[in-house]
Amino acid sequence: MAQITEVAPDLFRITTFLEPFNLQVSQFLVRDAEPLLYHTGPRALFPAVREAVASLIDVRTLRWIGFSRFEADECGSLPEWQQLAPQSDAVCSLVGKLVSVDDCLVLRPAKGMTDGEVLETGKYHFRFVATSHVPHCWESGLMFEETQRTKPLSAGSHSSTNRTRCGSENAGWQLSIASARLTA
Repeated sequence: MAQITEVAPDLFRITTFLEPFNLQVSQFLVRDAEPLLYHTGPRALFPAVREAVASLIDVRTLRWIGFSRFEADECGSLPEWQQLAPQSDAVCSLVGKLVSVDDCLVLRPAKGMTDGEVLETGKYHFRFVATSHVPHCWESGLMFEETQRTKPLSAGSHSSTNRTRCGSENAGWQLSIASARLTA
């Protein structure tokens, strides 16, 4: 069962603890004019994540489905989400779009973002920060919410413990990358 935590206004962390692996996997939902789900989770978790999202928004209104890099825990259930929300588009790095996502995962072409590009979901603005090979994968990136300056949506959303707080042991380097890139 997924746990929902509102970590900032209209920003929800959906967390599932996988006890056999001692692993916590998280997705983020931004409730806005154009809702954004960041990280889909693997297909095995789709029913639990869908149920959690449905408790917060009508899943058919989902507009953006984003992820940090091309891995099952990040975007494995992307096709299922796109079937539920016919107007939704995947959003990822331009490298991820060109190399993997459009070729073998999405039902519709993804929006590939370049470093510094901004995605607007309504009242919130997310700046894409390319983080090639950090933590790994050359298509990696994160999205920094500029309106309220919320913790970046990024690959550091998992943990090896069953915790309920939003932070992770990786939050420090994620914030450092975002701060360095956005102020440079």
